Amino acid sequence: MRTRNVRLIAVIWDSLKEIEASAEPAAWLIYIGAVAQLFSCPDEKAVDRLKAICGNAIHPPVLRLLATSSLAISEQRQGKLARAADWAEKALPLSQLAQEDAGDPTEAAALSIAACLNDLGTVLRTQIRLDAALTVYQRARQAGLTGTGILIGSRWEAAYALLYQGVIHTGGMSDYEAAAAHFSAADVEFGRLGDPVVW
Repeated sequence: MRTRNVRLIAVIWDSLKEIEASAEPAAWLIYIGAVAQLFSCPDEKAVDRLKAICGNAIHPPVLRLLATSSLAISEQRQGKLARAADWAEKALPLSQLAQEDAGDPTEAAALSIAACLNDLGTVLRTQIRLDAALTVYQRARQAGLTGTGILIGSRWEAAYALLYQGVIHTGGMSDYEAAAAHFSAADVEFGRLGDPVVW
């Protein structure tokens, strides 16, 4: 997971009320603890806690999406691509549900959804499912552009989505003209957003 996912957790933590998670603060705390455990020293307890969140429809869709995406990325990092694909397939419909549930999303919701979609696109890209990955990156870009608020995290995810689309056009599809257009657009957006360390 990129450093920005640590920042993502911090944004979510600061925005629990904003994304209407106040009815389920314990679930968000469980999620944050499980992700910290999963990506520092993985164990089955962390996996079980995330699975419990994924499978319980009482939790907000964005929380279920975050948990499912975390499991997909964890499996990918361990080289378990088939299992990563299973979690990615489960996360994709949750991403749609989270977007519908968010309606006019806050910054935290937009950031969460866009970040998860970018991560899922990467899982699909490593499995050479390029058309599916491209579609997911396009959705990540749209989700990242919908955030409202003073933070710019979701805009960074939108810019990353452009960059990743360029990678697909270069490495897998050999469409260098499309790749150049995506890289150029991403460069402009990164320049407009400023120093990534800020957020």
